[in-house]
Amino acid sequence: MNKVLIVFLLFCSNFMNGQTTPESFGEQTIWQTFKYDMGSVGRSVGYAFTRPTKWKEKQWIDFAGIVAGTALLTLADDEIDHWSDGFRSAIPNNVLHFGGKTANPEGNYSLSGAVYFTGLFIKNEKLRRTGVLMLASSITGGSFTASNRACFRKI
Repeated sequence: MNKVLIVFLLFCSNFMNGQTTPESFGEQTIWQTFKYDMGSVGRSVGYAFTRPTKWKEKQWIDFAGIVAGTALLTLADDEIDHWSDGFRSAIPNNVLHFGGKTANPEGNYSLSGAVYFTGLFIKNEKLRRTGVLMLASSITGGSFTASNRACFRKI
């Protein structure tokens, strides 16, 4: 019985290659991977802009709450700014300099791009996918911010 089992396992092992990648697919080049990833960024941004068309009543109520909260914070912005003047001088200059120089769109896209390209060139899928998500969220957030500024500047 043991001999039959061993022969059966050896025979079946020729067909059990589910863990190997077929040679016909090969590895994608860096350029092909880059094109695929940029398509993923575009699809993600498009998804973010079209998703509200699928919202139900609960999501619209949540959205209304966020809009109302944002409006209240915008109205209180001057008072909060005056309140923070009292301790702004206590913040170390290095922290102010770091925040002023790096907390901007260029710094955000630089960090996102560095994460993505590092993952792309060292062929680290998790790092590359993280970079794709960072880029997509940066583009989406920047687009929403720019459109809101354009809409509400006139009010």
